[in-house]
Amino acid sequence: MVNTSMRICELLEAELPITRDAPGRASTRDYISKIADKKLGGGHFATAYAMPGDVAHVKKIARINNEAWDQDGFYNYLEKIKNLSHFVYLPQILEIQRLESTLGEPYLLVSMERLTGARDMTKDELIIVLEHIIDHELTQEERDDYGHGSLTQTISSLLKSYVRGKPLHEVNPLAPQGLAIRDLELIKSLKIVKNLCQLGFDDDLHKENYMFRRTKFGPQLVLTDPLSFRTSDPIKLRMINPKQGEMYGIVNK
Repeated sequence: MVNTSMRICELLEAELPITRDAPGRASTRDYISKIADKKLGGGHFATAYAMPGDVAHVKKIARINNEAWDQDGFYNYLEKIKNLSHFVYLPQILEIQRLESTLGEPYLLVSMERLTGARDMTKDELIIVLEHIIDHELTQEERDDYGHGSLTQTISSLLKSYVRGKPLHEVNPLAPQGLAIRDLELIKSLKIVKNLCQLGFDDDLHKENYMFRRTKFGPQLVLTDPLSFRTSDPIKLRMINPKQGEMYGIVNK
């Protein structure tokens, strides 16, 4: 990880030229809004931007939850996986930088591979992904029953089911029953997520927080941002909310 005191707006001006047209100090969001034409997507805490001349990578700017590095799920996840490029279900990370805005707000700037979001995947691609992670070929009738939305919902429910150690029907009563993750490579990656949940982080495994890598062998699921924030340390989590603690295997002794 690279630690730097460089202001994030200065970095953006260097790599993604923008015009400073407002006097005084502005927030990071004010500055990055000026490069909206290069924005690829984002959520409440993070936004991804394309880099000029580089179609294979993106810069992702993430606001740190509660301005506390040890409570931010995305940052702690990246720290765990940054050297695990051989895990196919994990994103390829080039560089992680801790920065601050002109207002002193902590931000994370990540250089990583460019991936495809769920909404841009075809139904056939999602079926291939589902069949791979459950190690089972769907019948034509089963394929016909699925829509784009139900496929991403089923994938999300399977991920949550494993991380929480709960049967699929408890996670999502509407999901097709009898399904389970059987891909050992995915299980290996999900164990990293589960271990972080046991340290007090909440899982956040919905379709906006995983993406897909299109390869010559077919589409590959990638766990990009599977955690939200740290609710507390494991001991406090167990004392304050035993049900939530037990969800991730934190039990009273």
